[in-house]
Amino acid sequence: MLWNVIIFVVYSCSRLKCISLAYLWRRDQSELLQEMVDAKINAIIIKTASLGLKPDVHLGKSISEIQSHLLESVWAVKLRFSS
Repeated sequence: MLWNVIIFVVYSCSRLKCISLAYLWRRDQSELLQEMVDAKINAIIIKTASLGLKPDVHLGKSISEIQSHLLESVWAVKLRFSS
């Protein structure tokens, strides 16, 4: 799933003649989320195009508000793809 996103971003950037600098994709997503919350980064969900996120529930929420849900989603995806 993540590779599909990466391919889409790289393709989009090549069409627009720009370069994607997405170094954080290589990081463990659970650790990265925790570091962002600990650093008090106020990231707000503005679009839901991900498995498990619902516009009527998650839009406008900060990552710290829905951290537990995001972690559950990450583990669900990991379990699904590891079996």
